[in-house]
Amino acid sequence: MAKQNAASVELTAEEILGASNSTVVPVDLSDIWPGKSAYVRVIDGFERDRYEASLFHWGPKGQRTPNLENARGKLCVVAWSDSTGKRLFQDSQAAAVGKTDSRVLDRVYDAARKLNLLDEESEALDAKNSDPAPSSSSGTA
Repeated sequence: MAKQNAASVELTAEEILGASNSTVVPVDLSDIWPGKSAYVRVIDGFERDRYEASLFHWGPKGQRTPNLENARGKLCVVAWSDSTGKRLFQDSQAAAVGKTDSRVLDRVYDAARKLNLLDEESEALDAKNSDPAPSSSSGTA
């Protein structure tokens, strides 16, 4: 059983479903586009699952192979927002967004990965899902 912080209060279903995450962070682009900034937002669970699923091709027997084509454009299309957190692009615009200046795209992509904890989460999932290392116990010392 998890230890509970004495100051914490349990969330209700209404609070969870009614919450809107409006976390938005600015991305400075002034060295590329003078006087300009971009914004990225926290994506929801559905958007994250759809993005992560797009990074793989699934074979007929359930095997998966990486599909990194336009990975930056796919994430940026869901995370790039205005200053209020409203998405700027539709999913169907991922290819067009992927053709954006690579310096801009990299900066927005990196900010979106950091804000949405994709780096840490991805590494933890990969470690959890990887095959365990073979045992080297041969019975000799």
